[in-house]
Amino acid sequence: QDLIAKAEAFLKEKFDSSEFLNEHPSDKEYRLQHSYRVANIGKMIAEAEGFDVEETVVACLLHDVSYCLTFDDEENSWQNHGIWYANFWKASEWHRTASMKSVTALPFM
Repeated sequence: QDLIAKAEAFLKEKFDSSEFLNEHPSDKEYRLQHSYRVANIGKMIAEAEGFDVEETVVACLLHDVSYCLTFDDEENSWQNHGIWYANFWKASEWHRTASMKSVTALPFM
């Protein structure tokens, strides 16, 4: 639970410091609630499939964290937010401190 709480606090901090999301408060609230919905669905899937629930919930919570970035051209658009998330994950403190064993096996890691 501690890692999940840390992920939630990190997500809120990033969303709160996002210029774009602060200029679009309804988008900010939608993204936050969407992340919670995805985390809840991910938890149910993890429990049903025998996956690590904590790892899954954290990944689900943070899957849209790159929306906190400013996308200023087509190549760096929101449509590539998944790629930005992967790069963000590799460069972040989360990557170095999280105890997520299975995440490090992903091809972009």
